[in-house]
Amino acid sequence: MAPRNLLWNSQPVRARIFTQTFYIFQGAETIRSIVNKRSLSLFPIHVILLRRVFGLPASASWIYAQDNSGGLPKPYPESNVKPQNRIEYAVRRTNHRLLVGSGFAPLVKRFQTVLTDRLQSLSIGGHWVKWDDFAELINHEFTASFLDSLCEMYLMQEHPDFVINLFTLHDNIWKMFIGMPRFLAPQVYAARDAALAALKDWNTWARERSDAAAGTSEGDDPFWASQYWRDRIDAFQQINGFDANIIAIHDLAVIWGYVKADSVFPMLYLLGWLKIV
Repeated sequence: MAPRNLLWNSQPVRARIFTQTFYIFQGAETIRSIVNKRSLSLFPIHVILLRRVFGLPASASWIYAQDNSGGLPKPYPESNVKPQNRIEYAVRRTNHRLLVGSGFAPLVKRFQTVLTDRLQSLSIGGHWVKWDDFAELINHEFTASFLDSLCEMYLMQEHPDFVINLFTLHDNIWKMFIGMPRFLAPQVYAARDAALAALKDWNTWARERSDAAAGTSEGDDPFWASQYWRDRIDAFQQINGFDANIIAIHDLAVIWGYVKADSVFPMLYLLGWLKIV
């Protein structure tokens, strides 16, 4: 089995790569049984992905090791972690608000509007034309529209290669996961570095211009696009040791998850087509 195909099966996989053995748990039934058991929380997997794939430094991993409070509003009775350092709850709370809470409807509305405008602006005309890779065109335009909806248009306007860098990272993610050194995979490391720099720049731009009253009643935000990012940045800035670089790493991870890991993007893809049709 090719390494890049290990993550796209409906059944769990055990893979031996060099001297290490990896167990990849996947498939709807497997994941459902895991998330319903406290002892099988996926939270420890997050830090592995953050470190191996997205570059989280070891110095920042301690916050994950110390967080024994769980992802619910009320921490576990035996927890001794400080409230501001409850990283699992902060991530789960903000994701829940975006995906199933008050933030989802505004996100869908923004996506439909942005996607329609983007496709109508393509210089294709009303006649049949030959396109080298139509699937790539649609994939790029849908992803760019989703990022404009999720992260505001500044990110793609100032960093138009962000989608390409995101796809490069995704297509070579197995190289990062097994710890392939930079000199053996310079392209994927360069793509990750560029994507992180773009997100750090966007975060700085948004923080310098936003204020507490910027959001609308629908949860939209003129600089963050979504209240989701404002909530995340407020929570992350309170966590001990979280600086701009570490926040950008978490942002890249969650964007990759939404766009490429079979999360919210397929649903928005369908809703976008329904709007156009």
